[in-house]
Amino acid sequence: MKKLENCILNQVSIKRDTIDNILSVFEPIEITKGNFFVEAGKVCRKMGFIESGYMRYI
Repeated sequence: MKKLENCILNQVSIKRDTIDNILSVFEPIEITKGNFFVEAGKVCRKMGFIESGYMRYI
């Protein structure tokens, strides 16, 4: 989560308790090759931050 924190802090200046609140709603997940973050035809109800690797958008 340190990479997410650094990314946010590089964009805006916010208080420590605010950054802690933001980070508390993220949970790390691993998406392996062949699996999807969002499936076609479904409404996306998630927000993601890629810490390592890449995601292809078609």
